[in-house]
Amino acid sequence: MNCSEVKYYLADYSKGLLLDEVRKEIHEHLNSCKNCAKVFDQTIAVNSKSGLKRAKVRHNKEVIEKIPIEGGKKRSIKNTVNKGFPVPSKSAEVSHLRNKLLLKTNEIENSKLFVIAGIISVIALGVIFALLVFDHSPNTFWSVEKISGYPVIESRILTDQGIIKVGEKLYTDSESRARLKVGTVGEIDVEPKSEISINETNSSEYKLLLSSGKISARTWSASKLFSITTPSATITDLGCMCYLSVDENGSTLLQVKSGWVLMENNYRKSLLPSGTSCSSDISKGLGTPFFNDASVKFKETLRMIDFENRITGDLPVLLYEARQKDLITLFHLLKRLDQESRGKIYDRISLLFKIPQRITREGIVNGDTDMMARLWTELDLGSISIYQNL
Repeated sequence: MNCSEVKYYLADYSKGLLLDEVRKEIHEHLNSCKNCAKVFDQTIAVNSKSGLKRAKVRHNKEVIEKIPIEGGKKRSIKNTVNKGFPVPSKSAEVSHLRNKLLLKTNEIENSKLFVIAGIISVIALGVIFALLVFDHSPNTFWSVEKISGYPVIESRILTDQGIIKVGEKLYTDSESRARLKVGTVGEIDVEPKSEISINETNSSEYKLLLSSGKISARTWSASKLFSITTPSATITDLGCMCYLSVDENGSTLLQVKSGWVLMENNYRKSLLPSGTSCSSDISKGLGTPFFNDASVKFKETLRMIDFENRITGDLPVLLYEARQKDLITLFHLLKRLDQESRGKIYDRISLLFKIPQRITREGIVNGDTDMMARLWTELDLGSISIYQNL
């Protein structure tokens, strides 16, 4: 593949949209061609800062809109229209008759307007009253159907289908299951022994609270429309199918079956692709994502690092157990651990994957923002737009 072909595909390459064979060719070309590598690095840097540029554009637009037009403030339509054409001179008698006719006409018109205004007011009050009493807009409730047993919405037993409003809770006992319809975004199956409620819903956001139990969620709309809060984390859909459970201590376990999910707690974030899991503890915070088929030793050691702060002794064990497939875990640790640990992680990644020379050990150890974004893309972990959520 020559330079012109590589440059043509660079945008799609940075977004992870190409076939594996094409990505491999481009990756090898970038490692040997400094010119194309420079262009690619510029592409990543531009994408990483796109959010700031959009904000600046919005700010400039607001400034431009505030600039007064030439000659000062905008003139109203009234000031730009002639007040009236000159009336030809008439005799006093004709003028007096004309004024009487105009006065009578105004009285009739005012009476009509008063009646019309009264009718409109009555209709408006009726509409407002109906909305207050019979408000069944999609922004105030979700439809819910029974799958098995007898789920309960507040104190109402769900025998077939029904609705759950914002602020209400849905309970399932050991033999009950229910299905929530998340507007046009997706659906959620609520498993036995669960408690879930709707926090907020509108045309741009759907928020739930899972207090305990287990659910499975499937979405098929734009990302970030749907989120679930638990006692120890917030899960934001990036277009996915996932399982979410909360135990009696408020700890959360997220398992992603397809797509991507963003999991966060306080200032820590985890990006989970298909086939990975991540847990959070109500007192110890958010863990690191890992592939479900990782070795038992790898997962046990990762738990010690995440929740027992046993980094010095356990990090070498984790790195030894790491496979190339476990790069998603190692990358998250690069973002979280100290400089000394980042150096060890970089060395292990370089053994598992041929890192381009322009991504240096020093830059990664020092947490260079653009270099981290390039490493994410080069490792083929996901698109740059996904990475920007981290």
